[in-house]
Amino acid sequence: MRQTLFPMVALLAFFFSALSLASEQNETRYVPLLVIGSSFSNGTTPIDNRLNAPLGGVAVGAGSYLALGDALVRKTNGLVINEAEVGAGTFDRISCGLLECKPEEKWAGFDTQFKKALLRVAQYDSDRQIMGYNAKYIIIGLPNDCIHSDSFGIPQIKSYPCSLKNINTTVDKVKTIAQKALELGIVPVIITHPKFKNLDLSITQQLLGFLWIADETQYNELRYLYRDRLEKELPSAIVMNPWRAYEHRGDGLHPNRKTMIRAAKKIIRKIRNHHR
Repeated sequence: MRQTLFPMVALLAFFFSALSLASEQNETRYVPLLVIGSSFSNGTTPIDNRLNAPLGGVAVGAGSYLALGDALVRKTNGLVINEAEVGAGTFDRISCGLLECKPEEKWAGFDTQFKKALLRVAQYDSDRQIMGYNAKYIIIGLPNDCIHSDSFGIPQIKSYPCSLKNINTTVDKVKTIAQKALELGIVPVIITHPKFKNLDLSITQQLLGFLWIADETQYNELRYLYRDRLEKELPSAIVMNPWRAYEHRGDGLHPNRKTMIRAAKKIIRKIRNHHR
């Protein structure tokens, strides 16, 4: 009797273990993915109710660009909360031309984007108090910080390429947001910069009329410090470069469709392996 009972108990244990795993997978299957960042993450600029918008409200490629948030919709359950904005940086700022700024044209910084994304997935109790958030991962895309003259919120003629202190400030801001996410039980997936050799920032500067844009030395200083510090100081986060075989879409900067789809696949694979 004992000999026949043991296999049955083992089978039941396996069944309930599988059932528990399936239940966990069902719970995460329809959990949205949060996204913040700039033009790599979302192809559109913010437009307010008065139709004021930085850069005239244009979308990358006049709307023909597949941003990471869009690619992730295709490669996930379709639930992506994307608060990224073309042109955004780590801090709230206004849009500025060569000599003057337009205070009515504003970008939301990464912290503001993060707060907006959390409001989308907040879970409330009967007293309307937040008791949690329906999210497990947040993609933190690349900021415009230190890339070009229109990333400071001041007239471009008064801006200068970033110093080491400026770069560290950018990293600190991203790190702070990632730490806030971790405290809420949300794992940050921090995207790092593509290689300079895969870009042609002189084309980007010409197309967008920037007073200056980062050269190879300035860009690589930003790229390496950004990656190295975040990897070292955020061991619980996922810091990754998904830009394998990177090709820009002709504007010198933004990934083409094939590159972006590959990046989305790589990110989702990384998240799934992390979640196991």
